[in-house]
Amino acid sequence: MYYIGERDVQLDASEPSVVSSRIYEFCPVDEDYFTMLTVFWNEYNGTIYHFNIGDHLFKVPAGMYICVGCESGNIDWILSDELIDRGMTAILMTHEFKLDGFSEIRMIGYESGSMFVPSSKNPLPVTSEVGNHLILVSSVDQYHKYKNKDYVTFFVL
Repeated sequence: MYYIGERDVQLDASEPSVVSSRIYEFCPVDEDYFTMLTVFWNEYNGTIYHFNIGDHLFKVPAGMYICVGCESGNIDWILSDELIDRGMTAILMTHEFKLDGFSEIRMIGYESGSMFVPSSKNPLPVTSEVGNHLILVSSVDQYHKYKNKDYVTFFVL
């Protein structure tokens, strides 16, 4: 999993140095993205899923929520563990926070590993392995914050 840091630098969540970096978060009150310096981080040790979303590889730890949606505007937050063979679609964004489309989430593998996850209640944009596409993840279920909003909330128009 890769966060987006200041000046749009891709930051590897498995590197300990990430805990001293500012990373982008989505602020639900302002409905915009800001770089935030997180004081508290959790080191996750366990299963890391490899998801193919729109031909882009994303690595997401077990226990993280991924924002899923459809063209009708509905969104939900589903645990990464529950996305295996479910045929759900993720909201895929460009690096400029613009909608790229809806793509099926396919688990293509997993590994044991370690990642650093900020103690934040806000959604986090994370990049694909090559850094040109984004999905939103969260360490907490965001459904109640966003149940009355549609997916355009997350995009720069």
